[in-house]
Amino acid sequence: MGKTCRAPAARRAAARTVGGLRNGRAALLARANLIKLVPLGLGLLAGMIIWVATPWGLGIEYDSVFYWSAAENLLGGRGLGRLNGAGQFIPLTQFPPLYPLFMAAVAVVCILGRGLVKSIIWVGARALV
Repeated sequence: MGKTCRAPAARRAAARTVGGLRNGRAALLARANLIKLVPLGLGLLAGMIIWVATPWGLGIEYDSVFYWSAAENLLGGRGLGRLNGAGQFIPLTQFPPLYPLFMAAVAVVCILGRGLVKSIIWVGARALV
């Protein structure tokens, strides 16, 4: 008779234990999903900081345009320099040549002909990581 009295209580205890495991698994899954959202939130926060900190854009100046056009001319086979408004080639003598050489090398080696713009975006994205 003692066993029959304990059986319903044992079943209730077992049901509570299984329910407790289910709740524990749900809590672990909720915590795992929350952990996955943390990098997303940090990325959005970083994007907002950059957006607020640069209201007029990234600051493309004369030397940036010169570097960019020198790299494009090097990729086009015209040499390391730029074209002026009259179409005359001006060699790169006032600026250091390493950055346009690097941009052209990235465009050739890593991107394999997709263009200078995509190669520089690729380099910038890797620099942020």
